[in-house]
Amino acid sequence: MNFYASGAISRVLTKTIASRNCLFLMKLSCLFIPSFLLCANLLIAGTGSAQKIREVKVTIGLAGEPLRSALAQVESQTTYKFAFVESQISAYDRLYLPKQTRSLPETLSLLLANTNLTYTVKKSIIAIFQNERPAAIPGQVETTVVGKDIATIFLPVRGRVTDEKNTPLGGVSVVVKGTNTGVTTDALGNFSINIVDGSARLIISNVGFQTQEVPVSDRSSLNIILVAGDGKLEDVVVIGYGTSRKKDVTGSVTSVNVKKIDEVPLPSIDQLLSGRAGGVQINQASGQAGAGTSIRIRGGNSLNGTNEPLFVVDGFPIINDNDAYSPSGPLGLSNSGAGNPRQGNSTGALNWLNPADIESMEVLKDASATAIYGSRGANGVIIITTKRGKAGQARINLTSSAGFSTLNDNKIELMNGSQYAAYSNLYNAEKNITTPTPVWYKDTTVDGKLFPTPDKIGEGTNWLKQVTRTGLAQNYSVGFSGGKDVLYAGSVSMLDQQTPILGSRYKRGSFRLNMQSQLTDWLSFDNSFALSLSTIDNSPSDVRDVQKFGAFEAALAANPAEPAYNADGSLNYSGGIVDNATKPGIKYSPIALATDVLNRNSIQTVVDNLSFKAHIVRGVNFEVRGSLFSNDALRDIYYNSKTTFNGFMVNGLGGKNTNNSKSYLIENFATVNKTFGRNVFNSVLGYSYQKTEYRSINIGASGFPNDNLKNENLAAGSTQYPTQTNRIEDLLSSYYVRLNNIISDKYLFTFTGRLDGSSKFGAGNKWAFFPSGAFSWKIKEEDFMKTVTSFSDLKLRISYGLTGNQAIQSLQSKFLLGVNNYPINGVLQTGVYPSVLGNPKLKWETTRQFNLGLDFGFINQRVTGSLNYYVKNTDNLLQQKVIPTNSGYSTIFDNIGSISNKGIELELHGTVIKSGKFSWDIDANIAHNKQKLTDLGLPKVDTLLVGFQPVGGTSAYVSLIKGQPVGLFYGYRNKGVYTDQSDLDKDPHLPGAKVGSRKIRDLDGDGQITDK
Repeated sequence: MNFYASGAISRVLTKTIASRNCLFLMKLSCLFIPSFLLCANLLIAGTGSAQKIREVKVTIGLAGEPLRSALAQVESQTTYKFAFVESQISAYDRLYLPKQTRSLPETLSLLLANTNLTYTVKKSIIAIFQNERPAAIPGQVETTVVGKDIATIFLPVRGRVTDEKNTPLGGVSVVVKGTNTGVTTDALGNFSINIVDGSARLIISNVGFQTQEVPVSDRSSLNIILVAGDGKLEDVVVIGYGTSRKKDVTGSVTSVNVKKIDEVPLPSIDQLLSGRAGGVQINQASGQAGAGTSIRIRGGNSLNGTNEPLFVVDGFPIINDNDAYSPSGPLGLSNSGAGNPRQGNSTGALNWLNPADIESMEVLKDASATAIYGSRGANGVIIITTKRGKAGQARINLTSSAGFSTLNDNKIELMNGSQYAAYSNLYNAEKNITTPTPVWYKDTTVDGKLFPTPDKIGEGTNWLKQVTRTGLAQNYSVGFSGGKDVLYAGSVSMLDQQTPILGSRYKRGSFRLNMQSQLTDWLSFDNSFALSLSTIDNSPSDVRDVQKFGAFEAALAANPAEPAYNADGSLNYSGGIVDNATKPGIKYSPIALATDVLNRNSIQTVVDNLSFKAHIVRGVNFEVRGSLFSNDALRDIYYNSKTTFNGFMVNGLGGKNTNNSKSYLIENFATVNKTFGRNVFNSVLGYSYQKTEYRSINIGASGFPNDNLKNENLAAGSTQYPTQTNRIEDLLSSYYVRLNNIISDKYLFTFTGRLDGSSKFGAGNKWAFFPSGAFSWKIKEEDFMKTVTSFSDLKLRISYGLTGNQAIQSLQSKFLLGVNNYPINGVLQTGVYPSVLGNPKLKWETTRQFNLGLDFGFINQRVTGSLNYYVKNTDNLLQQKVIPTNSGYSTIFDNIGSISNKGIELELHGTVIKSGKFSWDIDANIAHNKQKLTDLGLPKVDTLLVGFQPVGGTSAYVSLIKGQPVGLFYGYRNKGVYTDQSDLDKDPHLPGAKVGSRKIRDLDGDGQITDK
């Protein structure tokens, strides 16, 4: 049985009132709050033994105060608690009573005089309810019904909820209007709920159906039919610092269908976005387990700053920068022989988030939608909301899924054992090789032949098969939700992903708990807590991981004529690769490269979002949020001294790298929702302060006596590398506002602005303002469209605004000092020197975006879609500018250059079949984006070649050409190979070319092969 109990702090929903056991009322002070905000505290008020009501004395006086306040004063002086229906006592808001000491029955009679209310007592509960009899006469205690069984004042209501085809609907929310009392229907659509008043109204709601408000009207049984929704026009979408009906959105916002998203066993939610939203491009960083992704929304805007979108998870902003939350290089030392600090396989920034926890996901694309996030909105915003509890009985949901993956190597044609042996014999004969000196895989030859009988070898060893496998991904999740006074929703999950690459594995365990409570009639509480523990084993897949050969590369070059294992089961290193000739001590087996390199990331992520929302007056709310994001990562690395190039060169190489990122966020904002005649006005006004701290420690050693302990005893290494420590702190302070006005439910106007201040920029450029404006016209609501039945929805949108980008490395506006050693009188000293030339004039990148959109629906919203055309222009690009070296420096960060993106997007949704329990929906999208580098920012320079070293170690270039997209690869274009000398002689060719060399196209027709 459910009713309101008014306590000193909050109204508490309870049950089993008629129970003879002592009743305990729990008042929530806070649920789980990180130590940096508040301490967890649960206040439990015991009822104690009920006092004899006529013996209880209270002192109370009223001067125009509401009845609710009077009841609170009584509670504070007695052990009694009141139960009542808010709507029944709210009308009595101005009571007058001289202050004096009276008995409790006398006090209650005076308070309820001239009302239609009476009361009854059961132990320590006083229930106030409407009385059909005449109001009590002041002073006549005898008219009060004392001792009446409280259970009789509650009305049990049972019912059944079905759809229009009489199919029962399970999981439907049934809530008593104006209260927290609620239940959910069972699998057969049945429910039972207790109400205080027969005139109560029930709110019936379910996803995909129109919400209904059903009057009880003193009935004990209800049959409710829910009508299917109107194509989601009434659905609520999450936007920055609030929500909006989908039909009232003025910006370009795509809602991602997440109904089945938890059924795909992938480690990160960003990977599951692929193909689900128009204009969103997803690329995975590598094939490693747990690898991060690169996400582009409407193209890239920056050269050196990040192009990744901003993720907002339950209100907390997270940049999808995979390197920001993962350990850097194996040792973090560029001179250690283990690579550079940026080396390694980046993990996903959202790997900690369990996809099964997601309730909704929105992609904000244009400036009108993203400007509320100011300096972080230029690359788009993806808002994720996790599941919240619903009133009713506890529910448990078990989910498990498994997936398999294989490497598509069908296009890689390799020789088998016999073919390789025959080719080797032919090569030796051609080179007249008869001695074993250059032979690295055999000690002897027979008549100049390495393999006397190639045909007997057969297929030999397929080394690619030896270092690959069928990948397996398993995901198990237990979700739970429910609650009455305190609503809760949470999950415990386990993910285990093994990729087709041997040695690559990702394991994650995660826990989430979301809680909400209506503390008082004007104050609510929300807390979202998540914990994730994960380990990633990275397989050395290329030269960047082992500085010579990765397992996959070694498999391509290994000898297929040799077996993978010896007769005793040990690895056969005779099938290694050519470096055994110059470094015969290195035992290069592709299998050993996949298993003998320790390269493990251990990551702990904690996210806690706490908010208090106060209802000030009708239509005005004020919310305070405090959030913590903590990411602790440890990278363990060890290169075996016998089987890896790195380890062999220094007799074992090991290290540990720790990264710790902590971000603290405080936000305060007010929302106003008012209706003035035909105008609907809503606004958001707020302030945000975010502090991010980053710390790292890198230690390493080499020259170990053996490989037994790997990197767990670095002190045993004969060579100790210098320990490196790092600490960076960034601050971002912001003021923001959004104003919406809807006129006659036809014309919608939106203005958004955000003033951001960042510590990354110079003193005169720390602050920047990012405004936007939008207009939307609901054409379908016009009178001239009423007779047009082909359209069920038609809306035109137009927007323009500015957003920024400040996601560059910290301290680029500062002059920095480096540390170096120098000798004085033969003694090595430590000194500092100017290492980075700061630019105090450094300022924000700014993106100006125009968007023209059309939303449409047909056949009563069975077919819906959205068409968008956009233009984005980014100026003041943050990039490194080359300066004369006689300045003592080679580069400086500056604002130079500009980029343009133009494109069109089409998104379609269709409901093909919707009948009973079977439905068939189709989602499709197509997008085209054209990027152009409009200005390099350098006088009289239209082309720049940016060199880099790709996998394999060969130098290559990416071109920056004015008028072309960013990142074009620059190189020769092949047209085949030279088959004979005459073919070689008739074509221009590179110096040193011979028969068998590749043919190069002469693109400019000048008869020469050059790099022009």
